[in-house]
This record gives sequence, structure tokens and C-alpha cells, in this order.
Amino acid sequence: MRAQKTLHEVMADIIKKLGPMRAKQLAWIIDNTKAYMKKDCSELKASQIYARANKYPDMFEIGEDKLVKLK
Repeated sequence: MRAQKTLHEVMADIIKKLGPMRAKQLAWIIDNTKAYMKKDCSELKASQIYARANKYPDMFEIGEDKLVKLK
């Protein structure tokens, strides 16, 4: 059993609860709720949210409005 959810699992959980949002807002929520901690404990950046969303195109889409959404 994993001790921590992956970033994309946390992203999906938050989007399910709160709806689509910009990567910066999603990163802020994840950091401030400590739902996911990077190994080096540094702040999560919007670019990391976009990168993860692009890595999992079967789970996420980024709209023309730059909102990260679940598929």
C-alpha cells in the first residue's frame, strides 16, 4: 500500500470536488492542503500541474480557457 497518492490522483480528486480550474489555483490548493508533498518539499508550480495533465491525456484535458479538466 502506498503512503501517498500520486500528484495526478490528487489533482483528479480536487477537480472532482471543486470542478475545473487553472493550474496555478490547483497547485495552490494542493500545497495549502498538503494533499501532495514533493520529495524535496518545495512548492508545487503551475507548470508541474500542466506537465502532469499533459502526461495523462486519458485523464485530463486543458481547455482553450487554460482550465485543467477531467475527461
